Amino acid sequence: MRSGFLSLALIIAVTACVDDTAPANGGNTEQATSAFYLGQPLPGMKPEIFAPGLVSSPDKRELNAVFSPDGREFYFARQIGEAYKTFVMHRQADGDWSTPQMASFSATNTEWDEVDMWFSPDGDALYYISNAPASGFAGGSVNIWRVSRAESGWGMPEALPAPVNSDADELYPLPTNSGAFYFASSRDGGLGGRDVYVVQEDGGKFTGVRNLGQMVNSPASDSDAYVSPDEQFMIVTAHRPEGLGGADMYYIARSEGGDWGEPVNLGAPVNSADHDYTPIVTADRCFFFFTRNGDIYWVSAQLVLKHLGESVDDACKADAWLENGNNG
Repeated sequence: MRSGFLSLALIIAVTACVDDTAPANGGNTEQATSAFYLGQPLPGMKPEIFAPGLVSSPDKRELNAVFSPDGREFYFARQIGEAYKTFVMHRQADGDWSTPQMASFSATNTEWDEVDMWFSPDGDALYYISNAPASGFAGGSVNIWRVSRAESGWGMPEALPAPVNSDADELYPLPTNSGAFYFASSRDGGLGGRDVYVVQEDGGKFTGVRNLGQMVNSPASDSDAYVSPDEQFMIVTAHRPEGLGGADMYYIARSEGGDWGEPVNLGAPVNSADHDYTPIVTADRCFFFFTRNGDIYWVSAQLVLKHLGESVDDACKADAWLENGNNG
């Protein structure tokens, strides 16, 4: 992102080494080895910078961490000059990962930003946000775009229609298994600076846009809402009086009746006095990724799942267990 777009993101705040028969969307049936995650040593209960020197670089700013549903691609955003561009890494036939390369849809220009990526459940489309001009919407606004897979790589990006996009800013798109499509917007009629909305997608058409209301949104800014694929819980980035300093990440459970509950601050060490944002739980529910101070962090998903009364599967801790000398 350019500096103005960066301030917007700051203010608002995978799984790879599997064989062809392995489940694409986790379920903790496969051992979570470090090869799943670019060969990086697995973290524990303390957040660590992800892939330092490879993804999180000391001289550039990065954000977002997204694995494709089949676990063979990893996407993140990196500042190049005045713009944030989307980068991709591929798991190769020998199991190694390629070096980061700018994604084809992002490399077509140098002026505009492409961040906040997320896949459709089937992996055939990628959604992201950009401040590139979008026909029918106000110049300078941030819109949600979609790019679909082509025979080789990605096709041509297109801005989503209303009621998803508007003349305001739209951020952090996230489709779920049910066809619900969550995003944040600064459009008129919200409860604060930015609110979280949901709309239903069916066959590429979007209907019934709805503000998630006062349980999720506040008079301040609420954005970057990660919603679990089954919509069991949400993690939203918000500015609230009880926060630790900057934007904090909050856990919100959903009742069987479909209502969102009371936000719970995830607390330290996930939240800090800085801006903590872009929350994502990996498809295997092993790890939690987020952004802080221009670096991508990851940590055991136990810090999130404990609010569900769940524990991470022992398979998620296999590598760390062996690396600590427990090999007997």
